[in-house]
Amino acid sequence: MATRTNVLKRPARPPRSNRVSGIAAPRRRSGIVSVELILMLPILLILLAAIVEFGLILSMIQSVEAANRYGARLVSERPGGAAAVAFATSGDLRQALNRHLQVAGIQHGVCRLTVEHNGPSSPNRGGDAPPGAGCDCRPPGTSLPLPRTAVRLTICVPLKDNIPDLLGGFGFSLTDRVIQQTTTFRLEQ
Repeated sequence: MATRTNVLKRPARPPRSNRVSGIAAPRRRSGIVSVELILMLPILLILLAAIVEFGLILSMIQSVEAANRYGARLVSERPGGAAAVAFATSGDLRQALNRHLQVAGIQHGVCRLTVEHNGPSSPNRGGDAPPGAGCDCRPPGTSLPLPRTAVRLTICVPLKDNIPDLLGGFGFSLTDRVIQQTTTFRLEQ
């Protein structure tokens, strides 16, 4: 009769990978995670700064649009087209618009405004821009609606000093831009 000898087996090793799913067994990854964080952190910071800055810009655009509607309503309530242009060039309209913008948190207000009308007198355009405004803002190229008398107000507000330049440190400065809004109202007679 043959005798069987018990052969001592080596203790089983933990598997290097899960044979069913192919996922590697957990290893020490603390160094790799730190390196990945260091590599991705600048990208995440730029993305976060861009989200915040674009949100501020969109909020500012809405505030400028509301101020422009307010100013166009003020101008349209003047007794005639020439009076609307005179109101715009007198500085009273600029002060009213700047007060409206300051309530919205925009401290450095309108850099240029233009009023156009096609009232009972001849069509007219007037506006003001203080010397050295540095405001690249042009009135719209389309004409006013002819069957009705209308007044159109165009205002421009610079982004510089109104929003923080969060992307400037990364080479993507948007502070040299200008927000331009145009509103057309029917001229009240």
